[in-house]
Amino acid sequence: MDYITKFKSHSYAKTFVESFGPYKFFLTLSFQKDINKHDAKNMAAKVIRRMNKFIYGRYYKKYNSHIKGVCVLEEAPIFRPVSCLSKGNAHFHFLFQEIIEKDGTKLALDKLKDTFIRASNTLNPVYGKKFVSKGNMDVQIVKDAAAAMQYVCKESRNSNWLIEDHIYALHPDGLAG
Repeated sequence: MDYITKFKSHSYAKTFVESFGPYKFFLTLSFQKDINKHDAKNMAAKVIRRMNKFIYGRYYKKYNSHIKGVCVLEEAPIFRPVSCLSKGNAHFHFLFQEIIEKDGTKLALDKLKDTFIRASNTLNPVYGKKFVSKGNMDVQIVKDAAAAMQYVCKESRNSNWLIEDHIYALHPDGLAG
């Protein structure tokens, strides 16, 4: 892939991510076990559906109430302090817009963290071990939106990177794309 094609891919990825903003929250979900892209995407979609259910209630689809934003699949090495090993496992970065709860209040960071952990902990364990642990999740408030969007699009400069395989809009059914 030549420089122009890489630039266009990266530029398009940034434009796509920007189109779903403005963003309030940045989340990371990584897995304890090696997992392929397809299974990782399904797990991320489950987490989003469960978060929607916890925040908006079980009829969230009926009222078109759901978390809005984007999700970016990365395959870059993850540094895990517990094992001090570098792994190229699939993981996700999410950018969420402001979340307004059913009662009209803005969702606080602590409540979002609890909801994210609760939704992630319900994923089915593999060989008796959970897919994710508290150490594999991160939730932050976006302080610099441009930097956050640049960060989630960093892999789009790779030669074998395709936007349709890595960036997903959040949807009532989990992930669209």
